[in-house]
Amino acid sequence: MALIISAMKKLIINADDFGLSPSVNRAILQVWKCGNLTSATMMVNMPGTAHAIVLAKENPSFPVGLHFCITEGTALSGKSALTDENGKFTNRTQLLKNIFSGHITRNTIRQEFILQLEKFRSSGLSLSHVDSHQHIHMNPFIFKSILPVINEQKIPLRLVYPKLNFSLLFPRPEKFFKQLVMNRASQRFSKMLSSPHNSGFISIHDLADPENIRDDSYTKLLAATGLMPDSVVELMVHPYILGNDVIEIYKDDPEKKTFLQKCSREFGILSGSPLFSESGFALTSYDKL
Repeated sequence: MALIISAMKKLIINADDFGLSPSVNRAILQVWKCGNLTSATMMVNMPGTAHAIVLAKENPSFPVGLHFCITEGTALSGKSALTDENGKFTNRTQLLKNIFSGHITRNTIRQEFILQLEKFRSSGLSLSHVDSHQHIHMNPFIFKSILPVINEQKIPLRLVYPKLNFSLLFPRPEKFFKQLVMNRASQRFSKMLSSPHNSGFISIHDLADPENIRDDSYTKLLAATGLMPDSVVELMVHPYILGNDVIEIYKDDPEKKTFLQKCSREFGILSGSPLFSESGFALTSYDKL
């Protein structure tokens, strides 16, 4: 199914969570080979990291970046205010509570970020860009913690920069509020960055009914961007094969069930025929900006 969009813009299609588990890694690579992906970002502290590195090296034209993660998995910096007693990261809610209470310093976050960058680079892979698990870098405290490194090293960075969708205001008010916060934060953050970044951001989670995505869901998302022809839009995707490995990771987290189902559905759609070749967007990746 071809997408028909009139205005020419740049489109990055990035898969998050490369490195989560081998089944997720295989799903992401398969979608890339189908032509429905332009890059992925890798978690360097998860069970599938080593497997992801092998796949990336076997496919050297596949752009891979860092999926900075401080809400899941094991910290590379060891036990700290970011972790529990065993050096495992706390969840997102607890992390934000610890930041707001003053228990976490910017230096602690920056140190973990630098270690994750170093681990990525030690793999021999070329870094395309940086984003973060659960968009945690869009928290102002965390953003300012890693900003000096991003600017000094001129690393391309994802901004979660959604267009406000007022049709979500009543059916999904919490989602609309999150969009509003992210949009305003991205406006501020873009002025602080001296490295390349996107100017628009979309995902199936922006839809009124994200649990029932279809092939044309991506058409609707792209058509609604409303950005200028020289804009750079990122479409974030999470194509998962639900193997035993990823099910084992989240077996004690029932709240993940709906998310995993959406990820499986994305894989089913994106692992088919090319959807974006006639989109009116020029497909690209952050390392080419």
